[in-house]
Amino acid sequence: MFCDLLQVILLTEQRPGCTVTKEDMQGIALICPLAPFVERATKYFEPIHSELGELTKQIKILRLTRDLLMSRLLSGQIVMNND
Repeated sequence: MFCDLLQVILLTEQRPGCTVTKEDMQGIALICPLAPFVERATKYFEPIHSELGELTKQIKILRLTRDLLMSRLLSGQIVMNND
């Protein structure tokens, strides 16, 4: 099973721009974890996933702010004090 999946991964690395198709995945057995494991993992990863979303939003806002301030600084609309 792992070897089959590894072959699919290697195949896509050897052919840049290629995608994994349904045919590539057929015949690869997937393991379905037990419900208690899924529940524990979900409780563990959900807060991390939420925080990643919030941090991504903050990064976007910071980039927009940086770009706005940089353009104003370069155009002379903002003057820096070197005290």
